[in-house]
Amino acid sequence: MQTGIGMARKNRLVTAREPNGRIQREGREDTAPTEVRRLRDAALRGMRDPEWGTELGRLYLEGALTGAQYAAGKRWREEASDYRQAIGVFPVRSAALQRGSHSHDVDPESEEGQKQATRDRNGAERFFAAHSYLASVGNLAETVVRRICEEDEAPCGFAEHQALRKGLTALANHYNLTREPK
Repeated sequence: MQTGIGMARKNRLVTAREPNGRIQREGREDTAPTEVRRLRDAALRGMRDPEWGTELGRLYLEGALTGAQYAAGKRWREEASDYRQAIGVFPVRSAALQRGSHSHDVDPESEEGQKQATRDRNGAERFFAAHSYLASVGNLAETVVRRICEEDEAPCGFAEHQALRKGLTALANHYNLTREPK
C-alpha cells in the first residue's frame, strides 16, 4: 500500500491556474481599484446603475463576492423590501425604485385588494423560507447579510466578511443559483 506524497497527488483536484500559479478566477477579469472607484462614484452621482453604489455592488466589483453570492444578496434585498412593504414597516434602502402607490392601501374587500393580499402572503412565505435557511447558517451570518443587503452597511473585519460569504452562499443554494443540490 502506498502512503505519503504519491497518494496526495493522486487525489488532488486539477484546477486551471493563472501564469503566476494562482487558481484561476471565475472567468471574469478583475476590475482595477480605480475603475471600481470611478464606477461607484458615477453610480452615486446618478450617471450609472445605482446598484454599483451599494455596498453589495462594491464588494462584487472588488471580487470579494462571486456572481452567485451577489445575485443571492440582490434577491434577498428585494424579498426583504417586499416583506417590509407588505407589513407596513419602513422601506429598505434599495437601488430599485419603490413600487406601488404611497398614498393609500387598496380596499381589502375589492378584487384588487384580494390580489394584493395574496401577493403579500406569498412574498412573506418566500421571505420566511429564505430567512429560516439563512438563520440555520448562524447568527453572525444572518446579522451581517441583513445589515449589508438591507441597510447598505459595510462589513467590519475578516470574521464579518467570512460570515457574509457563508450566508450569501447558503442563500444562493436556497435560491438554486448554484448547481449544487440543496
